[in-house]
This record gives sequence, structure tokens and C-alpha cells, in this order.
Amino acid sequence: MANIRKILMRIAAENNTTVAEVRREISLAIEEGMKNSDPAVQKNWRAMSRTGGTPTPEEAIIALSKELGGRMGKSGWGS
Repeated sequence: MANIRKILMRIAAENNTTVAEVRREISLAIEEGMKNSDPAVQKNWRAMSRTGGTPTPEEAIIALSKELGGRMGKSGWGS
């Protein structure tokens, strides 16, 4: 989680805002995404959370990073 904190701090600095505001904006995006009623989409959102509920910004960042890392490796990006 220390790396996630550094990421959030960098995003905040690059956007001249606070870490709290960055977390709030990510949380709002998660809430908006979770409004999708598609069961597959709901399953993906729940899978990001340790509790099976709404993921925290940190949980979402970790899950999406893993997903993107897997896709980028399969596409040959970064090779």
C-alpha cells in the first residue's frame, strides 16, 4: 500500500490538489461504475474488494493495475 500512497501523492501533486481529493474523485468514479446493472460488471467490481462490496480507491488501483499488466503483457507492450 505504500506504493499506492506514492502514486496518489504524485497524482495529487501533478494536479495541484490533495491526496484526499484524489481519493474522493476515484471513489466517485467507482460509485458511478458500480451503477452498471450488468451482472458481469457487478461481479468484476465486487472482485476488486476484499469484502466483496465497494472497492476502496486503493483496491481498485491494485486490481486495475493487475488487469492492465496482464493485458499489456499479452499484447506485447513493454517488450
